[in-house]
Amino acid sequence: MRLRFASGQMVNVSTLAYAVCIPEVVLFGIVALVLTRRFLRINPNSGSPDYFLTARDSSPEWIIAWSYYASNVGSWVIFALPAYVVSAGIVGLVAFAVSCGLPVLVVAHLGTVLRKKYPHIVSITDFARWRFGRAVQLYVAALMLLNMFLALVAEYTISSFTRSAVLVFP
Repeated sequence: MRLRFASGQMVNVSTLAYAVCIPEVVLFGIVALVLTRRFLRINPNSGSPDYFLTARDSSPEWIIAWSYYASNVGSWVIFALPAYVVSAGIVGLVAFAVSCGLPVLVVAHLGTVLRKKYPHIVSITDFARWRFGRAVQLYVAALMLLNMFLALVAEYTISSFTRSAVLVFP
C-alpha cells in the first residue's frame, strides 16, 4: 500500500513504518540504559539476583495492585464487559466490577503478607514446592502456562478483530 503526501510524493507504508519505528526503538533503548545506570547508582543493592527476581519492598501495595489489574484486564475488557452487561443488566455490571477489582486488592495484600512471612520464597511455584512438594509445583506451573496461553490467544483474537473492524484501509 502506498500513501500520497501533500507534495505529491508516493511512499510505501511499510517503509514509512520502519523509518518511524527504528529510531523510536533505538531512542527507547538509550533512555532505558541511561535510567537503569542512574537507578543502579542510586540503589547499589538493586543489582543483586535476588532483587532482580523478587524486587522485595520496592513498590507499595497499591502499585502492585494496579499492575496486577492492568496485566489481567487487557483488551478483552472492550468486548467482554459490554456483552455481559447486555445479558445481565446493572447487577451483572456491579458483579463484574467487583469480581475484577476485589481479587486485585486481595492479591496485593496477600503478596505483601507472604513476602514478609516467607522471605526465602521467590514465586508462587516456589511456595507450592516448599509447602506441598515437586508434583504440586509442576501442577501450578502448568496451570500458569495454560492461563498465559489463553490470555495470549484472547489478546491476539481481540486485537485482530479490532484491527479488521476499525482500521479499514481503502
